[in-house]
Amino acid sequence: MFKGILLRGIYKFITLAHQPQYLDWLSNNAQASYDNRTNDLPSAAFDQKLSNGRATGVASGLAAMTYTLAAQQHTGRIEAENGLHYVSARNQSSSSATNGQLAGSIDVPGSAIEFTNVAAASSLTFSTASERTGAKLGLYINGEHVQDVAFPTTGSWTDSFAETTVPVAVPAGATLRIQFDAGDVPANIDYIDLNQDQAPDTQRPEVSLEAPTTAGPFPALAIKVNATDDVALKRIVANIYRDGALVKSTQTAIDGATSGTHVASVTLPDGDYALKYNAQDAAGNISKTYTSAFTIDATAPTVTIKDGTSFTVATGQTYDLISLKLHDAGKIDKVSLNGQVKDLSDNAWSDLNFVKPGVFGAQQGVNDLVVYDVAGNTQDYQFTLN
Repeated sequence: MFKGILLRGIYKFITLAHQPQYLDWLSNNAQASYDNRTNDLPSAAFDQKLSNGRATGVASGLAAMTYTLAAQQHTGRIEAENGLHYVSARNQSSSSATNGQLAGSIDVPGSAIEFTNVAAASSLTFSTASERTGAKLGLYINGEHVQDVAFPTTGSWTDSFAETTVPVAVPAGATLRIQFDAGDVPANIDYIDLNQDQAPDTQRPEVSLEAPTTAGPFPALAIKVNATDDVALKRIVANIYRDGALVKSTQTAIDGATSGTHVASVTLPDGDYALKYNAQDAAGNISKTYTSAFTIDATAPTVTIKDGTSFTVATGQTYDLISLKLHDAGKIDKVSLNGQVKDLSDNAWSDLNFVKPGVFGAQQGVNDLVVYDVAGNTQDYQFTLN
């Protein structure tokens, strides 16, 4: 096993260093290291002194280390200066480059930068600089030319960079090569981003109605709808319908948050309505649409004096005895007379009979009556008792 790693390491060393003059030295020492091992275990001693005085461990260690470094996978952003350089390609200093260096002089046929064992990607983003118009280089994956990549002119070889993104399927573990071919126009490369598109978002948002919690009746509608999404919400919508027709549309833009709340207050004519609400996420998925029925009653109760001396005894504008008829289409809830509350039976018609000082909180002089309907609308009524 070690011999296989070692021999592959030799190849990697030569490929990385591009110094063929070391081939005999490295291969001879590596083979001698293997031949003079103490045993076949991974812990075998390889650092043997041979008759010619060479240390076999130096060569074998260098090859193994080089293989290990080459085996590391490139992910995310790859700095161009860290690639394998071919022919005229070389690293150049640039204060505008991300790490102060770029790969340049990719300007004669066969000159290239190469990266082995790159992560899978669905597109590549190149940061390049070129003074030339019509710059382009060849893109190779696993030795196969897949396309030419055109780069914009930036007006400088080292000071100004522009990004170019190209969709291309890069398999995991591939060898990526950017090469100048005949007819190409040179560009310097700062970095390459390996982009992996996320899986499409198909999950619908979730919504819940916090208000209203009952069907009413209400004098006005207060809406509160909450929504969540696992990626990004776009908006929450709450629409009001009457007899199947849209009466009022309300919504709140969420702009990418994973949770949000829509709040609205709507004044409507009396009647029965339906509230339909949902949420949409940034991918266009729409939540389930829910419906909640409610009733609006914005009309205050009415108060009239009952006729007949058995009910009401008037002396001019004041009363010895007074009885009142109360009415509300949405039902009378209660009355408050001088702050003393009396619950009623929630009917459309109700009464407050035989009121005189000392009854139901009444008092001699001015009395303040407040009549409440079930929706919370109020009617103030004032009378004076003798």
